[in-house]
Amino acid sequence: MSRRKKLSLHYFMSINTLMLEPYMDGHRIFTRVIEDRSEFIAQDSPYGIISKTCGFYGGSLRQAIRYSQDAIGIPHKPPIIIGHEYGSPCVFFPISSPMRKDTTWFAFHGITFFEASDVPGSSIVHLANGLAVPVDVSIQSLTRQYVYSSFLIKYFEESRKSLRQQMFISDPSSVQRKYFTD
Repeated sequence: MSRRKKLSLHYFMSINTLMLEPYMDGHRIFTRVIEDRSEFIAQDSPYGIISKTCGFYGGSLRQAIRYSQDAIGIPHKPPIIIGHEYGSPCVFFPISSPMRKDTTWFAFHGITFFEASDVPGSSIVHLANGLAVPVDVSIQSLTRQYVYSSFLIKYFEESRKSLRQQMFISDPSSVQRKYFTD
């Protein structure tokens, strides 16, 4: 039985999404979607899926890019947070400009490891579902994008921690514990 399904009309990314890759059919750009347990072709471009997903989670791609640029100071090809599930940010990074319709996107959480390819300027990305995907991007650029993504996650988590402390949503004091447990 094949893991690949045919065209999906509407697709929103989630924690199950590992990669979005452009798929050309004539002059039209579709998306090869790789999830943790499935793979299929979506009728929209990677840019379209990212944009609609950001809207689905209550923002926009431009807002996500701006947040990332402000947070970690990366002006070009910034990773973005498309949402957060169970308190963890769902971070994706592009291998070229995030505004291009045909850029490949990787989920930070979906990468097991990556390595240089035998083809100069290319790499192989090993995904959490066991697939090894060749990409036309240097190992240095891929490493940089991965590190920037980890910086964005750290920034997000530190911001949430700071907000919790400001809102007094933390462990109860010993006086509060005594009052509520007696």
